[in-house]
Amino acid sequence: MARESRHYTHGMDGALQFGELRVRVALAPPVYDPGGPTWVVIRSGTPEAIREMESAATEAGAAQVVVPRGDEALLPRLGYAVMSDFWTGHLEGKARAPEATEDDLEFM
Repeated sequence: MARESRHYTHGMDGALQFGELRVRVALAPPVYDPGGPTWVVIRSGTPEAIREMESAATEAGAAQVVVPRGDEALLPRLGYAVMSDFWTGHLEGKARAPEATEDDLEFM
């Protein structure tokens, strides 16, 4: 059974849900120290859901919101900026990440 809040549903898997938008709350490593919890969006949603999530994050004392991937046309209009790209590496004995293609490297 999920707990209800004014802003979101708290699912059994620990994710907070604002309509279709889903987010997890995490603590950033001390080296980054943003000054509080980080809300990591795991599935994006409408502009209204994003604003509702931001309001709840602020009320909960979060320092920042991170969107690993999302609507590249919408997010800048809402004040989000690209801060980094993510890369994956091979761990011994585990499946390898797919090889990069020229399209993947186009931005370099």
